[in-house]
Amino acid sequence: MATTELPITLAEFKQQIAAANEGDAVALDQLRQCLDEHPEVWQQVGDLGRQVETNLIAVAAGDSVLISEALSRKIAELRGELLPASPLEEQIVEQIVCCWLHARITGLAAAERGRDARTSTYWTNKMAAAQRQYLVSVRKLPWCGSLGV
Repeated sequence: MATTELPITLAEFKQQIAAANEGDAVALDQLRQCLDEHPEVWQQVGDLGRQVETNLIAVAAGDSVLISEALSRKIAELRGELLPASPLEEQIVEQIVCCWLHARITGLAAAERGRDARTSTYWTNKMAAAQRQYLVSVRKLPWCGSLGV
């Protein structure tokens, strides 16, 4: 999708959002008009799956740009391997990717924080739940269901 330039600066756009958040009806109308004219903005901001993914990457990577970039590439690779064929499959792949990342982060946390018996049990349970969510999401892909996965 081609991105067109917004007719206002980013700072002005942020001011407009802040004013709309404060109840300014004119600013809200201007914001709505801007979103109507630039659907790429609302499509990106409204993509909660990508926001979850971005936040999970930030949690896993911390301050490491290397880990952040590596995870972004791993996720792109995973998406490419799953090859969604329809908008519904794209949503399922998005869920699979987020669940995969969550399961891996939880596993890492379990390994790092599960030192004593109580903490170990807690993180083992969290890890098992994340892995179950991942497997449930994988089974939602039609071609995985036909394979008996």
